This record gives sequence, structure tokens and C-alpha cells, in this order.
Amino acid sequence: MIYWLALFLALFLNAFSNIAVKIGAIKSSKLFILAGLMGFGIQFLFYAFALKKINLSIAYPIMVGSGFVIISLFSYLYLKEHMNIYDFVGMFLIFVGVLLISVR
Repeated sequence: MIYWLALFLALFLNAFSNIAVKIGAIKSSKLFILAGLMGFGIQFLFYAFALKKINLSIAYPIMVGSGFVIISLFSYLYLKEHMNIYDFVGMFLIFVGVLLISVR
């Protein structure tokens, strides 16, 4: 159970870090960029810990797929980035795929 918690902490730290770097780039803020860089480092530690007991073939799709969905939704809702119906359908299909992989 603790390994799954580490995976989900890594997932959310990865999403946070990507968003922080994006905001830092928009605002030319070294603080946000530094926060993103630190988040990536901490995320790496949680991810490495999770991989001790979770198969890479399960952990990696969860990290990449779920991270993509979280970052895309945040970008759409808060950064006002444009998305169309194909983007939302694609995110839904990725989400379903991650669910299918993670329940095996």
C-alpha cells in the first residue's frame, strides 16, 4: 500500500512540477521554475521507491497517462489553453486505458 501511495505522490508532484515550470516560463519567475525543478527531484525519489514493488509496466503508464490528463485539464481550466473535442475524447480514452492497466 505504501508503494502505491508513493506512486500517486510521484504522479501529483510530477504534474505540479510541469505546471510550475509552465507558470514560471509565462511569468519569467525563477521561483516557479525552481519549485518545479525541486518537485521533479522529489518526485523521482517517490517514483523510484514505488518501483521497488510495483511493476514498471503498470507504474509507467499510470505516471504518463494520468499525468497527461491532470496537466491537460489544469492547462485548459486555469491557463486557458485551447482544447477541442478530440483532445477531450483522447484524454478520456487515456484515462480508461490507465484504469484497465492498473486493475490487472
